[in-house]
Amino acid sequence: MQKLRVHSKIIGRVQGIGYRWFVIDMAKEFNITGWVKNHPDGSVELEAQGDKEDLKKFEQILKTEHSMASVTEIKSNPLPSEKNEKDFNILY
Repeated sequence: MQKLRVHSKIIGRVQGIGYRWFVIDMAKEFNITGWVKNHPDGSVELEAQGDKEDLKKFEQILKTEHSMASVTEIKSNPLPSEKNEKDFNILY
């Protein structure tokens, strides 16, 4: 099965509340690889790779399921997949 990859910027109240750790937990649950990091403008940036349906579920959870986050928008763009990626990590 071909993996899809997206670059996303998550906008809203998403820093200083453990959101990146939440993203990692959800990525593991949906077998998604990639990375996440805080962006200087207060958003969170990530690249995620996985099955199309898993990526859709992952994005929906990132919008709604963190109890302290207030996501106002997720901007996503497709990217070429990475063949050798095996984990989901926080970048600093």
